[in-house]
Amino acid sequence: MSRALRFVPAVAWAGVIFFLSAQPRLPEAPFAWPGLDKLAHAAAYALLCLLLLAADRPRTARRVWGFVALAIVYGATDELHQSVVPARSADGWDLLADAGGAALCGAIWLRGVVRPAVARATGGER
Repeated sequence: MSRALRFVPAVAWAGVIFFLSAQPRLPEAPFAWPGLDKLAHAAAYALLCLLLLAADRPRTARRVWGFVALAIVYGATDELHQSVVPARSADGWDLLADAGGAALCGAIWLRGVVRPAVARATGGER
């Protein structure tokens, strides 16, 4: 599969995020509790980061954190986008949740993928 095609799921998920952000109102969760929306933001951006990482399969911390940063920048542009949608507004706490989800995904990728690969390549545990 070509390298560009591997990014299609990440781009499609970014499109879903954009579509949802363009809606003046989102459906209410049947079991809403305080902070549920922040958890949803973190999960959405963790998934975006995971799809980006899975497309490239980076083996260095620098590349992993680059994809984390890309997901966070997309979160920032999403908040800007929401600021021009009627009945929506930008929220720094949402961006913080987006960043937390992306960073958690990056940290897990480093621990689960990069670290074992380095250990195999060097013949020992790091």
